[in-house]
Parts: sequence; C-alpha cells; structure tokens
Amino acid sequence: MPPARANRADYKMPADMLVRISGVMNMTRDVGTSLGVAFGAVLYVLASGTATTGGHAIASTAGFELAIVVFAAVALLAVILAVFGKQMAGA
Repeated sequence: MPPARANRADYKMPADMLVRISGVMNMTRDVGTSLGVAFGAVLYVLASGTATTGGHAIASTAGFELAIVVFAAVALLAVILAVFGKQMAGA
C-alpha cells in the first residue's frame, strides 16, 4: 500500500495497534514482492525452455519478453479494475 494511503488508513487506529498494523502491511508487501519475483522466474524459465533454436541469447530474450508481456497485462488489468472499481463504488 502506498505510504499516503497507509497513513490515511491507520490514523484512526489506537496507538498500541499501529505496530501490528505496520508489521502486517510490511509482511504483505514482502510476500507480494517475493511472489512476483518467483512468478517472473517461472515465466522466464518456461519461455527460455521452449525457445531452443538460436542459442542462449534467443532463449533468454524469449524468457524476458514473456515475463514483460504478462506483467504488463497484469498491470493493465489492475489499472482497469481500479478505475472501474471506483466508478462502481460511487454509483
């Protein structure tokens, strides 16, 4: 969660709970980062293994291309959901 949103979310919490809230937010950010890196590595290995013609440079490029395309699609989906989610919540 971005710091501005985190600050807005936790300012109503009692002081004794802020430590726990901060820990949970940091943990979820770390888990999300770890899962993203692992998912990117899986995509890279899968695409690199299928592109065997042309040597290692072609296989490596195919792995990066697949990971970038998938992550770009996920980011686009997140933007679409954020925009339409706000519109639906306001309706």
